[in-house]
Amino acid sequence: MSFACVAETKDRARCRETVEQNGALCPTHEYQLQRGGTVRRASAPDRVLVKFRVNPNTTRRLRDAGIPFRMRRNFLERDTQHAEQAEAVRRDPLRYRAVADSGVPVFGRDGIAAVVLSDLITEMKEAGYVVSDIHLEPTRNEGMNVLVLSITNEGGIQSSLPEVVDNLLMSCWGHVHVWANPPDADGKITHTVNLAHRKDGEVNRALRFASGLWAYDVKE
Repeated sequence: MSFACVAETKDRARCRETVEQNGALCPTHEYQLQRGGTVRRASAPDRVLVKFRVNPNTTRRLRDAGIPFRMRRNFLERDTQHAEQAEAVRRDPLRYRAVADSGVPVFGRDGIAAVVLSDLITEMKEAGYVVSDIHLEPTRNEGMNVLVLSITNEGGIQSSLPEVVDNLLMSCWGHVHVWANPPDADGKITHTVNLAHRKDGEVNRALRFASGLWAYDVKE
């Protein structure tokens, strides 16, 4: 399994080189450090978007709990913006997927499997973050939707989490991908946690924020 190097580039983006151990530096940044240079750890995000891919039945329960549905901007517009952000930090936007990405997959191209997020919100709250917004969005695939939790470090009122959302955090997710994106035009950094294939079964890992560097604990 590969992980993203934890160093920060001159553009304040997370290094795109991969390592075999989470929390390690790639050979380039390790050599720079050994030569007496300065290597900065990647900056913590200003915002984290946790996105749960949900089916129509779960969507119905979320709507019944009062969570609003929002039509997001055009997907083509989003892809164009991501491509421009990638090019601004000299990256190939199609390096990992057929759709444009500007960020780094923290847990490699394949992400991690059998993951629960039961302690993530508490950990982030202790780090000064709050859930500032909850809503549903459509996906590219008809019939499925995305529940989005927007978690920020800029204060504000903590949104209460309905029981149906707590259940999603406690659920086992078959595929989890964490993306560390470069700063936007305002210098703000957003990380995205994408979760898909909710399933019953043995949980193998628990996702941790780890001060914005991301890690996981192996469940025993």
